[in-house]
Amino acid sequence: MVELQTDMVFEMTTKFKANLPNVKHLRVVNVSKGSVSFVLEGSTGRGVFPIDLFLSLMRNGSLVYTTHPIEDEGNTHEETA
Repeated sequence: MVELQTDMVFEMTTKFKANLPNVKHLRVVNVSKGSVSFVLEGSTGRGVFPIDLFLSLMRNGSLVYTTHPIEDEGNTHEETA
């Protein structure tokens, strides 16, 4: 099993995205002892899953780890002067 880390990207398979037809990937933004915070591709909002649920989604093939980067549409992490 992959150890969860910040900035990991997961492909959302058809098992997961029945209600999210336009979203293909999510990126982990924070991993704590009990939860995983993430952003969906093309979104500025965050979501949170209990870590057990997130790991279960990985095990059943709903979320598949990938090295495909997510483009931050409108989100820049650079500071401007």
